[in-house]
Amino acid sequence: MILLIIGLVIIIIGLAYWIYKTHTKLKEIEKINSRVKKNMSTVREFLKVAGEEESVDEKLRKINEIVIENYEIKYSTIVVFDGAEYVIKASNVDPKHYDVLTNLHNEEYFQDSVASATPKSLTIENENERLPYQKSEFGRAKSAIFVPLY
Repeated sequence: MILLIIGLVIIIIGLAYWIYKTHTKLKEIEKINSRVKKNMSTVREFLKVAGEEESVDEKLRKINEIVIENYEIKYSTIVVFDGAEYVIKASNVDPKHYDVLTNLHNEEYFQDSVASATPKSLTIENENERLPYQKSEFGRAKSAIFVPLY
């Protein structure tokens, strides 16, 4: 009888552990699902803006606003290569930093990203460090995502 009780206790503990693990995995899947829905919603908004009867500059300005709102970031800039030079088409960054932003393709850290059209993320760990391209304070940005689109 004691062996039966011990066996049932072990089974109950095993089932409780299995339920806990399943619950943890479900929470993880819910988070992923939420991010996918958010990204799909953002893409839908991009496509809606792309289909509007407005100038390209106005569309890029709206897309920049969508990026700032949907991804909850402080600063965003859309830079376009016009065949001769890089030109800022939309930004919420102070214009005094435009020179730095239009020359990011020259920064060693981002050059392979430009060549391969691969997004690149950069984060500093130490409070006293600066991002490689920061020549001035720049609001002490602690991270940057560089996404070349073709």
